Amino acid sequence: DDAFPRAGIGNQYHAQCLINRAFLAENLKNYDLIVYGGEWDQIENYGYLDDVISLLEYTLASSDAEVILMTTPIKFTPQSVERATYFSDGARLTGRAEHEAQLERIHDSFKAFAAGHARVHFWDREMIFGDNPTVSPEGWPYSLDGGHVSIYGSLQAAETFIAREKSIPVLTN
Repeated sequence: DDAFPRAGIGNQYHAQCLINRAFLAENLKNYDLIVYGGEWDQIENYGYLDDVISLLEYTLASSDAEVILMTTPIKFTPQSVERATYFSDGARLTGRAEHEAQLERIHDSFKAFAAGHARVHFWDREMIFGDNPTVSPEGWPYSLDGGHVSIYGSLQAAETFIAREKSIPVLTN
């Protein structure tokens, strides 16, 4: 609905969200592949997870596109990010356990949705970031806040996608 997001209505984020949604609605049929990613635990906390499922159903009904649901990156404690930055040691990063339990449940529901829809694929962290879903080979985290993929995370996700493109069913044409 037009009240999304509930907090900060009228701000630049809400305006951009409306632009993005209008573009998607107008151009959905022009894409073979659509990737949805989000900070799923926060979306659930705001009460919008059912809207995500509605969006997925709308996407499937309105287009022939394959759909990839991306996992949420690991959320690290601020203190561990500071330590890892100071020591240049990604091994010092500590995930926030309370977020992981919630995300595991949400990810399981996405996996179940994908299992029931041939054109929907759920990509977990290993599928996106490779064998180490926490940090790049240089030790940089793929996300600092768990809501946004870092530059290193984006680059690794692109490399992993390209490397696995032929082994993962994505496009049907």
